[in-house]
Amino acid sequence: MEATGWAPYYVEDTHPAIIDKATFDFVQEEMARRRELGPLANKSLNTSCFTGKIRCPYCGQSYMHNKRTDRGYMEFWNCGSKKKKKKGTGCPVGGTINHKNMVKVCTEVLGLVEFDETVFLEKIDYIDVPERYTLEFHMADGRVVTKACPNTGHRDCWTPERRAEVSAKRRKNGTNPIGASCFTGKIKCVSCGCNFRKATRNCKDGSKVSHWRCAEHNGCDAPSLREGLLEQMASEVLGLDAFDAAAFREKIDRVEVLSSSELRFCFKDGRTVSRNWQPPERVGRPWTEEQRAKFKESIKGAYTPERRRQMSEHMKQLRKERGDKWRREK
Repeated sequence: MEATGWAPYYVEDTHPAIIDKATFDFVQEEMARRRELGPLANKSLNTSCFTGKIRCPYCGQSYMHNKRTDRGYMEFWNCGSKKKKKKGTGCPVGGTINHKNMVKVCTEVLGLVEFDETVFLEKIDYIDVPERYTLEFHMADGRVVTKACPNTGHRDCWTPERRAEVSAKRRKNGTNPIGASCFTGKIKCVSCGCNFRKATRNCKDGSKVSHWRCAEHNGCDAPSLREGLLEQMASEVLGLDAFDAAAFREKIDRVEVLSSSELRFCFKDGRTVSRNWQPPERVGRPWTEEQRAKFKESIKGAYTPERRRQMSEHMKQLRKERGDKWRREK
């Protein structure tokens, strides 16, 4: 093809403008400003400096900010794949990130006394969540810092005021009306003042065993009570050959757990009867050499250098938070 000798050129103001020049320039400046601000540009959305910064390395999704008020006020973040309903799209990491604890960890990573959003956006490119309750900070200078971030949201919102409110509500309306038994709300822990709650455990033979334990079982040494043993002792106290739930509800006001070996049955007429009890011995089968070897291999595989480092960081955090009394008293 022969060259024509023509070259493109630009001529201004040859046609009437759809929008005036001042409006065009203003829009371009606003677009540049929003690109610079990122998620914080749109004030009408529920965004923060963390929006778009927390990522799941497995799903490729960003973490989303959530609030919960039905059990006290809680702020947390979870993987965006949680919104998907298709089978097999769940996040392999799972769990949530407590907002308050994440802010605290970010403050430590940045070396600040108080968290600063501007410094965070400037120095941290993004945060990966490689495993549950673990944050991997990718810094703007190329460094990668990994920190543990435990989820204590439920424990934090369970304040004395919240506990008293729930207790009053349960006294008025009853507890767990669906699936409740005659023991629900009747077994009291003298040590911490909490009620016992029912739990069910599946056995290897396919059967289920129900037992009751203190609602504050993480910080209380009250024993776990087998439901069958409770029924047996209640029958003896009531003078019955077989347990009768209706008779128990009619005559027993509460059962107090005094110690790991003593219960006190308090009747509605004011009488009390104490009973000593002995937990049934566990009957198990001894391990074979093959099972022992398999267990040892699984332990070796679990305690990788990364896992050991995370445990070390966790213990340092505990010592820092609790001071000299970092060990739990038995």
